[in-house]
Amino acid sequence: MTRKSVVLTFVLGLAPAIAPGQGLGFLDKVFSNVSDVNATRLFGKPYAGRGVIAGSRLTGLGIEVTFDAGAIVPRSQRACRNAAVRSRDSTLQEIRVRYEGKEVRESTLVYAIRPHECDARSWLDAELGFGYTQMQGLRGVSAIQGSIEELPAASLYVVSFPDSPIQPYVGLITGLAQLKDVRAMGDSGLISAAGSTFEYGALLGLGVTVTDRAALFVEISWVARQFEGITWTASGSGPAVVPAALQTPLRLSTRTIAVGGQIRFVHDKE
Repeated sequence: MTRKSVVLTFVLGLAPAIAPGQGLGFLDKVFSNVSDVNATRLFGKPYAGRGVIAGSRLTGLGIEVTFDAGAIVPRSQRACRNAAVRSRDSTLQEIRVRYEGKEVRESTLVYAIRPHECDARSWLDAELGFGYTQMQGLRGVSAIQGSIEELPAASLYVVSFPDSPIQPYVGLITGLAQLKDVRAMGDSGLISAAGSTFEYGALLGLGVTVTDRAALFVEISWVARQFEGITWTASGSGPAVVPAALQTPLRLSTRTIAVGGQIRFVHDKE
């Protein structure tokens, strides 16, 4: 049974456990925090282990769903209240002049007072992202070639000035990486590799708002991953004879540039 089949079986098995009256409420709570859906085009190069994958030029695609984790540094409500005391927007609306006899004159100025509007938006917001990526183009010693698959890929983002048109952000990356269709030439002929490992890294990015519901972004990330205990199998019936260069742990750390688009979901604030 494949990994995706296991996930689907688990979800279907869990479904009857949710009471009919709670089903929509449960989905409501989950999806009410969905903030964005991202689609990316990836371009990567190795930055470690170059002796093994020196010829790699990675390209790929990714998709991610992000959830709003709330404000990290909200703007001070106290500062807003103090600003309201110090300044009010007043506009002269009318001048009234009344004459009572020759000597008495009375004038009245009428103003409209508008209360100070407090900007309660945050300086820094946090988001959690969960997605899937696949990068192909592994090339190196012993004619090795193949792809790297990330499922699941998880990210924590810290976004500065989230309500401005331009939003710089930083993030941390982790997830499970798998070798996909990795092959090499050994003394026994064509051999195939299977393995998985946890990965970790960091990223820097910049988002640009296009409309209320769409944005573009570009980011650069550094992700470290080292595959140990790789299983090699021969294409024929004999045992796999692995070249010496591939018998050590395989380090496939990459530096990746991602360019993508974002669809944003606007939720009513209760």
